[in-house]
Amino acid sequence: MRTITVGEFNTSFPEILKVISLGEKVGILQDDHKIPVALIVPYSMYAEKELKKKEIEKTPLFAETYGMWEGRDIDIKEIRKERREKRTKYYENATL
Repeated sequence: MRTITVGEFNTSFPEILKVISLGEKVGILQDDHKIPVALIVPYSMYAEKELKKKEIEKTPLFAETYGMWEGRDIDIKEIRKERREKRTKYYENATL
């Protein structure tokens, strides 16, 4: 991974884009303090990560674990509510 300052990034933008298009990550540092402010990655790396994420979400174990099925978005409040209701029903039936 290459690192450059904001000033260098501004002056050599076309060259940096070429480097990124060849598959290299570029870290951008604040001029004064050399503090990282951004990381630019090739789109192919981003797209590959998103594809892997979608493939994982389609697996039955993931869907069962997180209470998801086709056409349903993840809503953590809804999932927590459903789990709380299931737990309550379980304990009510267990004490009978």
